[in-house]
Amino acid sequence: MTNDASSIGPVHFQLQAPHADFVDFYRLQQMLVVPFFRQKTRKYTAIGFLIGGMAGLVVVLTAYSLGIWVRPSFVLGLGDASAPIVARGLPFWITVVALVLAVLILNGISSKMLAKATTRAMFEASLRNFPMWSLALGENGFQMTIGGTKSTVPWTSISAFHQGKTASFLIFKAGVNGVVLSHGAFANADERHRCLAFLEEKIPGQKP
Repeated sequence: MTNDASSIGPVHFQLQAPHADFVDFYRLQQMLVVPFFRQKTRKYTAIGFLIGGMAGLVVVLTAYSLGIWVRPSFVLGLGDASAPIVARGLPFWITVVALVLAVLILNGISSKMLAKATTRAMFEASLRNFPMWSLALGENGFQMTIGGTKSTVPWTSISAFHQGKTASFLIFKAGVNGVVLSHGAFANADERHRCLAFLEEKIPGQKP
């Protein structure tokens, strides 16, 4: 990424783009963050299973060789109001699985709520600071001007192009980065059609 406008070649489209709405801004974050964490999660999950499996095997073999045994149980009571509920054997393991699932579900819900709240704060700050930005689409790349800062990106640095109903998205190859282009930047439907067709041509093999 540079600030050299001459490197993008002849300019085909010069756009003044309004800031994307929250739905499209959030969708861009999902496009960027979800694949990144999915890749990391798969890697560390595999490592965790490998280490955990080996450690578990060592514990089981050691316990077996030493004759150690464990009989776990789960006891639930409420003061002196009633007799406690005792779970042993299969009921115990069913209780453990249910508790683990409950924790995972609550963790997933809270994580999504936190992610959405964080994205909302990012969106409001971005909208406040950069309500409008400009985009020049050239033969060899594009130049963005956001808040007085110019950045030039060659088409070879873009990995994917996704077209939505109200915005389109350019995903960069390097890092967790991308651009959301609101369709409010186009003067009419014909300009939108020609511009998006140009982007599809410059980023071959990517389906909107």
